[in-house]
Amino acid sequence: MPAQTTRGVYPEGADVRYLMSQDVSTIVEKRPLHKAILEFRSAGTPGRTLAGHFHSHILSDVPEDTDVFYVLNLTRKPPVPEFVGTKNHVYQIQVDGTIHVMK
Repeated sequence: MPAQTTRGVYPEGADVRYLMSQDVSTIVEKRPLHKAILEFRSAGTPGRTLAGHFHSHILSDVPEDTDVFYVLNLTRKPPVPEFVGTKNHVYQIQVDGTIHVMK
């Protein structure tokens, strides 16, 4: 997962899941979870409250566990829901980690 390098900017995406051999000497499987790095910026428009953040998935039709992690990440301020659009659905990940199918 990408690391935060700028205060108030939280990168997400470009993450990969690796399945390792039992002796941890070989990568058995590599599965990209997101293609691009997106930046969640906590600073919104003055006088307005940030209601959520949205990104789309092209590699799967469900939110990934890292999507939930980004929402639950205690350093990401303010905590807001994440909306994930896929080919067939739109999901809302609440700040408590629950996931709702919106469409």
